[in-house]
Amino acid sequence: MTGYRSDLKYKSNELGNYIDITHKYSTKKKRVIMDTIPTYRADVYYNGKDYKFISVRYTMLKDKGQYFEIDNNRYEYEKIKKEIDDKYQFIFSIFSGDIIEVQKKDGTIEKVKFKGVNDDEAKKFEIDFIDKNNGGIIENLRKLKEILKNDKEIYIEKNLNELFNKEFEHKEAVEFLEKFPTSSKQKFLTIGKDVVKFEKIYINVLGKEYISQEKFENIIKK
Repeated sequence: MTGYRSDLKYKSNELGNYIDITHKYSTKKKRVIMDTIPTYRADVYYNGKDYKFISVRYTMLKDKGQYFEIDNNRYEYEKIKKEIDDKYQFIFSIFSGDIIEVQKKDGTIEKVKFKGVNDDEAKKFEIDFIDKNNGGIIENLRKLKEILKNDKEIYIEKNLNELFNKEFEHKEAVEFLEKFPTSSKQKFLTIGKDVVKFEKIYINVLGKEYISQEKFENIIKK
């Protein structure tokens, strides 16, 4: 089963920097590399019940001169390793910056921005808000927590309402802030644990959103 797309968006002159970054340093005797290789994209598969994905990292790309091509042997090895068999159907690829719609186990639905694969084995994605930066939100929440330590009665609900587009009452705002984790500025999503369903959002040049790629492509042709 081939399923996945082997065509790539572009060839970057800086692609090699993701692996070997020796040229950025003055050292001549030592080689400097990045030990964490970024994800080029994630290919998502679904069998009607469970989601699995292949992390297509930059180390899986072969330089063909004018373009890069995915190493098919390494890709197939990853499919075997993750037990992605013929029961799984390829549904889409997601790149950094793509928007996905997520349905969580509690029934809530949220649209988020995909940033990359954080933990391949744990099926964990790094994500962000579409119109806000999670790191900036965490920084603001840390400041509010410090203020709240000194004055439990201070009105923080206005700040939280602006940050999350909610309508918290004072007590709700305090409880929410005290429980909200602020140890990391990264925002994560675990497929299978937090998420029961997710889909890629396709956006046309006018900004209209489509969940179905087929419908999106038919609109483009008209």
